[in-house]
Amino acid sequence: MGGRGALGGNIFSKAEDLIRGMNKNNAFKNNISSYQPHISAYMTVPNYEKIASTLDQFKDKYTKNEWKGIAKYLNDMGILSPNKGIIGLMIEESILKGKSAINLFVKKGSR
Repeated sequence: MGGRGALGGNIFSKAEDLIRGMNKNNAFKNNISSYQPHISAYMTVPNYEKIASTLDQFKDKYTKNEWKGIAKYLNDMGILSPNKGIIGLMIEESILKGKSAINLFVKKGSR
């Protein structure tokens, strides 16, 4: 899963910086209590619109190669933490392909 190397810089720390930004935007909620959940905790529910909003805020912070590395890292981590895999997919769709990531998870007309 090498976060360092060919992409120059530490992809792990960039991905964690992105997740901290999502936590500040309350992109995840806990269905058990009102406490801020950990992204990988049981019963953590993603807010796709807030995730997309955070991606928009971070869009110009990294190069395209760095975004590819972040997406790959998060997709690889998706086996252990499905929410990280979801973020990886949303990065691929919105930042790398220029499509609307929100449409991956939210049906048209349901918002």
